[in-house]
Amino acid sequence: MSFKSFPIRQIRVFWVACFAIAGLYICVVVPEITGKTKAVHITALHWVFAAMAAYCAVVWYIFRRKIMAQAAVETSRGNTAKAGKKWATAQLVALSSALAVVFDGGFARMLAAPRLFAGALYLAGIVLLIRFKPAKLGSVGTVVEKSR
Repeated sequence: MSFKSFPIRQIRVFWVACFAIAGLYICVVVPEITGKTKAVHITALHWVFAAMAAYCAVVWYIFRRKIMAQAAVETSRGNTAKAGKKWATAQLVALSSALAVVFDGGFARMLAAPRLFAGALYLAGIVLLIRFKPAKLGSVGTVVEKSR
């Protein structure tokens, strides 16, 4: 079996770019981290952004697992090109979900959410980026097992 159709380098470059975007976004959105601000209370709108972040993390993780299972089925059938495309799609879905959580934290902070509230969403997004690091490929089946 040949796995040359797997775009592992491109996916890893995109993963690093997601970290760069998340870091830049945090620096742009939260420039007043060391400044003094008034005490801010969490509103219903802030909880909407937290719910959207949780939705992104959970639903897209489930969607990723389904795509990875389809990739494993294609590998068992011997169709490595189709399996590679499904694997790449699953990786992009996972990275997009992690970046969406970071953006939800930024949007909440722009709407005057407390620093700890927005910081928790930022941290959750960074943890998801670390969790969804593209694995080395021996076969799609081993990647599917590592992703569960």
